[in-house]
Amino acid sequence: MNVLSFYKTSDELNHTENKIENFWKFIYQSEEKGEILVDGVLYTLSEGDVCIVPPNTTYAKRGTDALNDFNILIKDITPIGSLQFKIIKDDQNYSLKKLFELGYVFYTENKGIDSDHLLSILNSIGETIYSILAGLYSASLSNINQQSLEGFLDKMQANVSNYSFNISDEIEKYGYNVVYFRRIFKKRLNTTPTAYMNKLRIEQAIRILDQYGYSKSVREIAYNCGFTDVNYFNRVFKKITHTSPTQYLINYKK
Repeated sequence: MNVLSFYKTSDELNHTENKIENFWKFIYQSEEKGEILVDGVLYTLSEGDVCIVPPNTTYAKRGTDALNDFNILIKDITPIGSLQFKIIKDDQNYSLKKLFELGYVFYTENKGIDSDHLLSILNSIGETIYSILAGLYSASLSNINQQSLEGFLDKMQANVSNYSFNISDEIEKYGYNVVYFRRIFKKRLNTTPTAYMNKLRIEQAIRILDQYGYSKSVREIAYNCGFTDVNYFNRVFKKITHTSPTQYLINYKK
């Protein structure tokens, strides 16, 4: 491992332009809330989240006010898990935050320390951060057991009609990292949480169509199944059933 730099994002910024680094980058979310756009996908961040950005990944960081994130550029490391963007939550003692701050202090206030000694100190701090991140990553995967997953499935079933139900928010309420939970969900159920929720909602839509027929409008049925956009409801319905809600009714009434 070679630590190239520890630095802090300027207090005057509340967002960064799209960047692509040639090296690994660890970003510590110091503010209460923030966002990061990675390869076109927007992720919500909370205090204590550490973003692991692989080399040659397009990203942009956003904050609610100013950005005060701690950053490390590193090369020559073994990927933690797969070679993909990850978000890992700091432990309850904020061990990672303390190490990020320590590395920043040494990197910016290195008076009286020769360059070789400073590099050795920074690499040691970087290796400790890496080791903690790897341990937290492994723990986050093993903690998502079958019982907790089934509990989340029950929660989704209970909120089929709730259009304000937000999958990512609910995952965070369960205490899990959103990115990892979605990955484990797909690995175990062979589908994404969003696709699974849409399937539940379309199954309910079919039950309503069978029961009420033409007495309920497609728009009303969409709302009753947790969809706020009737056009999106129609697209999802057709994707799953291979027919539109209207055509389903025609066929059902034959």
